[in-house]
Parts: sequence; C-alpha cells; structure tokens
Amino acid sequence: MIDIERIVGTSNEKNWTQVYTFFPEGEKKARGALFLALGLLKKEEEESEKKEYDLAAFGKEAITRFHETFYSPSAKENILKNLKKSFKILSEEFGENFEVEGLAGVVLPRKDEEVLYLAKKGGGQVRIWREDKLFSLFSSFAPATQMASGFLKGGDVVILGTKDFFEAVSEGTLRASLQQDKLSETVEMIAPLVHGREDNSGMGVVFFKAASHQPPTPEGGQAATSHQQEMRREEKEEDVEDEKDKTRIERKGLKRLISSLRERLKRFSFRKRRGLGVSVKRERKARPVKKTALSVAVVFLILLGLSVFLGSKRKKETHQFVTESALLEKVAYNLEEAQGLVELNPLRAKSLLNEAEDLLEEYRLENEQTSEEFEGYKLKVADLLAEVSKEYQIESADIFFDFSLVKEGFSGESVGLAGSELAVLSEDKEAVVGLSLKDKSAEILAGGEDAEGVKEIGAVAPWVFLAGDKSLKVVDKVKKERIDEEKLENMEIVSLVGFGGNAYILDKEGGQIWRFSGLEDGLASPKAYLKGEEFDFSEAASMAIDGSVWVLFSNGEIVKYTRGLKDAFSIAGLDTPFSDEIKLFTNEDVENLYVLDKLNTRVVVIGKSGEYRGAYIWSGIAGARDMVVSEELGKILLLTGDRVYGIDLTP
Repeated sequence: MIDIERIVGTSNEKNWTQVYTFFPEGEKKARGALFLALGLLKKEEEESEKKEYDLAAFGKEAITRFHETFYSPSAKENILKNLKKSFKILSEEFGENFEVEGLAGVVLPRKDEEVLYLAKKGGGQVRIWREDKLFSLFSSFAPATQMASGFLKGGDVVILGTKDFFEAVSEGTLRASLQQDKLSETVEMIAPLVHGREDNSGMGVVFFKAASHQPPTPEGGQAATSHQQEMRREEKEEDVEDEKDKTRIERKGLKRLISSLRERLKRFSFRKRRGLGVSVKRERKARPVKKTALSVAVVFLILLGLSVFLGSKRKKETHQFVTESALLEKVAYNLEEAQGLVELNPLRAKSLLNEAEDLLEEYRLENEQTSEEFEGYKLKVADLLAEVSKEYQIESADIFFDFSLVKEGFSGESVGLAGSELAVLSEDKEAVVGLSLKDKSAEILAGGEDAEGVKEIGAVAPWVFLAGDKSLKVVDKVKKERIDEEKLENMEIVSLVGFGGNAYILDKEGGQIWRFSGLEDGLASPKAYLKGEEFDFSEAASMAIDGSVWVLFSNGEIVKYTRGLKDAFSIAGLDTPFSDEIKLFTNEDVENLYVLDKLNTRVVVIGKSGEYRGAYIWSGIAGARDMVVSEELGKILLLTGDRVYGIDLTP
C-alpha cells in the first residue's frame, strides 16, 4: 500500500499546475501506478495577438492525453519509452501556446519488490528520501527530458516537484520535514511555505511512500535489467542539524539496548520453563531469577519512556526548525527586496523591513531559543532599517557654547534666530544674550524692565522681539535699548517668530496669527494674517516661518499656511508618532522642517514636501528647552539651560 500526499498552488491566468495519481486495474495494472505533477505556463504573446485561454480546461485535457498515451493498448511494454512518448505528445499538442513542465513516476510491483520508473520534462526535479538522507535523482533543473529507474526500498519517500516548488522550499526545510513519521505531518509543515506565497501558481508536488518491505539483493549487489538501473549517489548528504544527529543516535542506541533486554527476558523465561520439574529446594534457588527479570522489565519500561520522550522532543525541535526556516525565507525575501529599493523607493524599503522586524520579534516572543541564523537575520534587518530610516544614533554631542562665560548662573529658556545671530532669553526673565554662531562671541542685549514678564522671544536682523501678556517690545541689537512697544489685548501667545522684518504671534485664544509689520522705528499695529474661515489653535504647540507659516499641533500634525490660506501638506514615512513635548523650526535659510521631540529624545527631519528624511537620536535631547538649525554650519543647536550643544548634520 503506497502512502500519498499532494500540495498544489493556486492557478492564475498565466500559470496552471496540478498533480494526478492513478492506480490501474485489469490489463492496465501491468503498466504500474502513475504519479504525475504537470504544469502549463502561457507563452508571451504580442499585444495584437493575445488570446484568452481557459487554462484549467487545457490542463485537464493535458492530463487526459498523458494518461491515454501512457496506458494505450498499442503502447510498447518499455515503460521509460512510454513516459518519454507521453511527454512528447504533450509538447506537440500544447507546446505552441504553453511551456510544458512535467514529472512522472511509475511504480510497478514485481514479486517482493517495487520498481520505480521516472521521467521529467522542464525544470522540475525528483528527490528520494532514503535512510535519513535526501538524494536528487536528476543532475539539474535542466529543461531537457530526462529518465531514470531503479528499485525502491521499504520506507522510501519519492518527491516529484516543479521547479517553483523546490525554489520555495529549501533542501534543509524539506529534509527536516521528512523526518516525521507520517507523510501527512510532512505536508502539514511544508504546505504553509506554498500557500503563504503571493504567487504560487507554478508550485506542485506529490509525495509517495513505498511499502515497508525489503527487496532481495541481486548477485554482486547490482539491481539492473536491460532497461533499468539502480538509483545510486556517491555523495553523502549532511544532516539537518547536529542536535538532530545526536537525538537519532541516542534513539538507535536505545533500540539496540531494548532489543538486548528483550533477548535476556526470553532467556529468563526459557530457564523458568525448563525448571518446572525440579524439587522445591531448587525452585527456591531459582527465585532470584524472577527478581532479576522484574528489574530488567522495570529498566525496559524506563528506557521505553525515555525513548518516547526523546522522540517527542525531536519532533518538537524539528517542527520549530521548519517553522523558523519558513519565517527566515520570508525575512530573506523582504531583506533582498528592501536592499534593491533603498535609493529608488526608501518608503517601500522601510515598510518591507518593518514587516520583517515584526515577524522576527513575534517569533522571538513565542520561542525561548533561536538559531544563530535567526540572530544573524535580525541584525541584518536592524542595520538596513537604520540605514533606510536614516536614524543617526548620537553617543555624545559637543558643547557649542557655555553661557557661564558671559553671565554667571545664566540659564537660557528660549531662543530666536536671525541669520547667524542667536538671541537667548534667560529662564529668570532678567536678561537676553546675543550669540554669534560664526565666531561664538556673546553679549547681553537687554535686561531689567525690558526682559521682565517676557514669555516668548523672536528675532530679525536688526531687532529682538520680546512678548509678554500685555505688550510686544522691540529691542535694537546695536543700541541695546528698547525702541518700540505694542500693546497686546486678549491674546494667549503660543509662539513668536520674526521674519522679513516683521513679527508674527500665534494667538491660541483668538484663533489667529497676527502680523506686526516692521517700520523704520518699530512695528505697525497688528493685522490678521489668516483669511476667511475660523481657525482652531487650542492644541497648537509651535510655529515657524519661511515665507509660508507652519504650525505644529500637539497631536503631531503640521499645517501649512501660504498667503493667509491653508495649503496642502502631509507627512509620509514617519513610523513613530511625535510625543506631546515638541517644537518646530524652519526658516528661509534651511531646506527642511525640524521637529524637536523631547520625550522620544530625537530631532526629526522632514522635507518641505512632506517626506520623512531622518532622525537624530541622543539621550541629551530629553533636557533640551529649545532648538534652532543652521544648515550653513551643518549643525542642530540645542539649548539645555546654561549650554548650547551641537549635533552635526549628516549630508
């Protein structure tokens, strides 16, 4: 009785695959049982000559023609020639429109042995699992028709599979799955590798297991006739894993020990029967034998239990190996695809790598132990993801400037940037310090009443803007004195920015951005920048201006306004959302938007068209109070109180 299992992919409009088995009766029985894996691939056609084909109907017809040809009454008795002729008929009848791929096996019982005849056309392969080793019966996946024949041994498993099947299922995975006791368990492990593929239309395989009997050995160890030769291979197959080898050796050793124990038990039983006619005194002397037999029986049961335990352990390890192999094949596919898309489509590459990383993490959580290969793939995915994500880990940032050099105990709270001049408001609202980014010279620009009650600071080339609850003050940098003050009524200030000689205030309560136009000696009265509809700034967190006005909200959304109207903008490719402690920076001198994300200890770079461009990660960012960026200097400058730290921008 032959055990059979099949796996077939899902056909599509271009590719059809099916497996077929037939056990004949009557006169046809002399031709043997047929096992067939057959595929039809639609050939490429010119656009003007394209035709619609019912591939399923053509496939069924192809199987029928093969069957009729092979079992035809007029066919010759030479089975290999019949198989070759059957494939030739298929090529002649279907080859004009389709590429034919097929593997055929015929099993013919002869007395106490079974003979296997094989033929293949196209790129498939036949493999045989014999005595825990896997052999390929054809030299390659070459498309030419090839044939072979030989005797089957009891327990041999023959695998007839298409080229796509063997490309999807690695040899290691196949070898590990074949160590199961039943073919159904083998197929249960392999089937997910086929059905999990997006395109499995070219995948088909049939497994069949020879009946468990041993054929007689011919003279000289040969088993060949005029038209058949025994299947041999000189090369030795490596086992799946060293651990599997150890387990198999242990089980074989146990079997030998158990067999030895059984023989000893038989001898004890024989001695007992021979002693039935002796005196009571002699019978008493024989009693220790019973005790010995009982001890041996207990040992036997213990060893039997150990054997079952080791077998269960091996099965579990094999199942984990197959599962991990299937996972790593998917991860390897994503990794290879992502490597090719790093420059062409980094967002797609990042998506593939994130998927691979999730698969690896999910598997790691479910399995305490993983292989070195698993850990290797995990490292490769992480490295490439960091490259694609452009996440730059900063071990330590350089001190750009120390304010103790200017004023003892000075601790900055917020900054305004104009050109290469930085204006820094102190935490105690007692002073404003000017810092040149070019030569790092610094001086106090304002103090006393001018700095008192100030909440926000902004700057343009000649002036510093200082906004409190009731007024907006203008301080001349050169004269170091206040030159103007504008009253503020019913405004809840979120952000103050200087741009183009003007001051802009984001008013949360009024739902408006107010523009104070610059004059020769100060500022004009405020005018609404935004036009038309009402705007909700209740969750606004920060504002930046480069000609357009950019507003960052606490939920991480960035809204762009141009000429007073809302403009189209959205962020793409940002995997980790912003936290709720965030600030936005850009101006007319930089090409990107920069978001200070304190809780995630990073500065995120976003192109002005919305694409994610990278992130700089440093633990010290958690203590940053404000940020500006000079792409001219190639630095992100972070205010942390008494110091400004610099992080170099990566080109």
